[in-house]
Amino acid sequence: MPSSLLQRGIEVSASIIWVDEEQKFYKLSFTIKDSGVGIPKDKIGTIFERFEQLEQGAQRQHGGTGLGLTIVKNLVERMGGSISVYSHVNEGSEFNFTCILEKAEVIEETVSSEVAATYSFENYRVLLVEDNKANQILLKHIFSKHNLIPRIIDNGQEAVNLLRKEVFDLVLMDIQMPVMDGYTAISLLRRELYLKTPVIAMTAYVSEGEVQKCMEAGFSDYMAKPVDEELLVQKMAYYLKQIEKPALSSSILEEGRTGADESNDNLSFLTSIVGDDKEVLAEILKEMERQWLKDKTDLAAASNGGDVGAIDRLLHRMKSTFSSLGPEHSVYKVIIEKGKLLHNGETATAEKCNSFINEIESLISKTLKDNAGN
Repeated sequence: MPSSLLQRGIEVSASIIWVDEEQKFYKLSFTIKDSGVGIPKDKIGTIFERFEQLEQGAQRQHGGTGLGLTIVKNLVERMGGSISVYSHVNEGSEFNFTCILEKAEVIEETVSSEVAATYSFENYRVLLVEDNKANQILLKHIFSKHNLIPRIIDNGQEAVNLLRKEVFDLVLMDIQMPVMDGYTAISLLRRELYLKTPVIAMTAYVSEGEVQKCMEAGFSDYMAKPVDEELLVQKMAYYLKQIEKPALSSSILEEGRTGADESNDNLSFLTSIVGDDKEVLAEILKEMERQWLKDKTDLAAASNGGDVGAIDRLLHRMKSTFSSLGPEHSVYKVIIEKGKLLHNGETATAEKCNSFINEIESLISKTLKDNAGN
């Protein structure tokens, strides 16, 4: 999200233009505005040249060699960016520059399971808007640890209808759902119903652009999938006013950031959430299998029909379904890495789609077979 600082007629703002999650690069934009004397139009084209200074008295009294903007321009270009200026005499100037930077490894503060488990959400009314049954089961299990029985519905239209009549303390809402998606629902809730209730978006996309879109649409916060249980509890405790502010940063969860063993294709990520509750584990796996049977049929049909939009929607649904296996599980990684190759934005090939389906089918069968005794 853009941030700004206003002091003595100078405003500095920064924002993220795009994120390359694969290569871990960010393109950033910075803007500096001032309310100074401004720059004449005939000088704007030369101010980045070496030793160029304005002849206006207000500018000359500060001295200097005239190398400052030249150095800035060189530094910006070395960082893969560019710099520009917009100015009016006696009204001030606005400088903008972009740069591409590598994403730093940030070690976030963590909260122990013991601390998270101390929160009780008993007597709170929480609405979960999520069409994916596997995720419903998983989230219901997480909530049960904190004495919460949520109301669960399947799409945004149901949420709008329900919230016209009933009051909840907190709403958690998936972004992509049938009938009505999360963005349409939050728009109706905020602009027509004037709903003030906190609404947390739940999304399988983790780009900065998606997060900014969520916040601008009217969501109070977001949760990335796979769900980080401790972060979810922290956010809920904050919005239910049990703590002053979240102990964890609400920055994007990186793919692969978990507290469980991520080195193989077992169910360690999932069991770190459900514990030794074999009944819940079996129910989630059964729902994953059921959803996959439908998705692979729909995916083949979409590919044969060249429906690129339907392919993207199905991939998103698959990512959501299997996120509970953890970001390092082969099933989830293949969906992320190879799903994007099923089409080039305009066309899709049945051959690529069939190969993709067969690979996912093999991995799912292996996962279910290896864990049949759990």
